[in-house]
Amino acid sequence: MRIISLAILLTLFHTELRAAPITGNEIDLMVRMGVADEQILKDVGKRRLLAPLDPAMERKLTADGASKGLIERIRGGNYALDPLAAAELIRSAAEAKEASARQSAREDAAFAARLARLREPSAPRTGNFPSLFADILQQLDSSGKLAPYPADRLRDVRYFALYNSAAWCGPCRAFTPGLVEAYNRLKPKHAEMEVIFLSADKSPAEMEGYMRTDKMRWPAVKFDRVAAFGKYLKGSIPWMVILDGDGKVLQPGETEGGQWVHPSGPLAWLTQRLGG
Repeated sequence: MRIISLAILLTLFHTELRAAPITGNEIDLMVRMGVADEQILKDVGKRRLLAPLDPAMERKLTADGASKGLIERIRGGNYALDPLAAAELIRSAAEAKEASARQSAREDAAFAARLARLREPSAPRTGNFPSLFADILQQLDSSGKLAPYPADRLRDVRYFALYNSAAWCGPCRAFTPGLVEAYNRLKPKHAEMEVIFLSADKSPAEMEGYMRTDKMRWPAVKFDRVAAFGKYLKGSIPWMVILDGDGKVLQPGETEGGQWVHPSGPLAWLTQRLGG
């Protein structure tokens, strides 16, 4: 196990960190990993030191098992970068960090503005379809148990993806992880969409276990109320149909000829409609 871990970490050193100057802390990490002195010196010579080892770092290296010869060879090998070059690298790294922070702030602001527009009184509101879910929705809580989900949280939803699935269904279990990934990617940026789970499991316990195991974070209709939505569920599972706020079908789960459509089709339509 130690050999495998060491190989993996050395690969990281020789790829992701290859172009960056080496620091005393990285040398210390290699010492604690048991990397040979010659390999450490090879890395130091290739990447150069960001700054010379100071007495505190030398003491740390010694305490962590570095040989006296290794420290002396690093100290006497003139491995440190020119101070001006080191300062330029530090400045560039700081600028990159600031640019990343500014980009994150812009994305956060754009998302907040989108939510604000959705909540404006003058904006078109969702239709009457959400009222059908009053008092019949549940969602997994932090402990992994099903808890009531207030239907008023659907007030901004324009796209409802009804998902009919079950734990006993092999094709369902194959598709659900991809749906979970898509949901986790889309939902934080698109308050106007929601997946509603309609279980075809054999019991409420199986439904809850399925949601917990596959990490479904979307709301679900209570097990004994799923039949009320039967008119939207016409084909084999897994089944998905996309509705608007009035309950109008935007993307059916079947073709015009009545043939079952794999739910990846409606999901792709919704993803494209939301802009990816």
